[in-house]
Amino acid sequence: MGSWEGEFLVSAAVLLLLTFWCLASIGLATLGSWNNIAQRYPARGRAYGRRYLLESARIGSTIYPNCVTVHVCREGLFLNVIGPLRLGHPPIFIPAAAMHHYRTPKTWLVRRSVFDIGWPRICTVRLRRSVVQAIEGFAIGSGSA
Repeated sequence: MGSWEGEFLVSAAVLLLLTFWCLASIGLATLGSWNNIAQRYPARGRAYGRRYLLESARIGSTIYPNCVTVHVCREGLFLNVIGPLRLGHPPIFIPAAAMHHYRTPKTWLVRRSVFDIGWPRICTVRLRRSVVQAIEGFAIGSGSA
């Protein structure tokens, strides 16, 4: 095999990997609930509030392990995924009034809390308990709980 053939195979493999990555990222957003939330609650400004980096989240049926940035503020919740997954995942801002039915299921290790989004419910979101406690703290503090 000549050097140009080897270079072609490497280039083709890289192109195939990038294509697969893009399709997987868009597929996750489409098959899960990220796109449904983003259509209803797009982030219209820059995220602000208390920031939690590299959080794990379950949004609908899709699990995002250690790749979600969460900003919690009095008005609601900003969600954004890290760079490599951003394709197909526009930033989301969920107003506090759209989050309801908070619960903490029994788990073995990590304390996670769950809440629903939207009226009628668009999907269920699961985040680390301390993040949801910050959300609830703002809701209780504003009298909208």
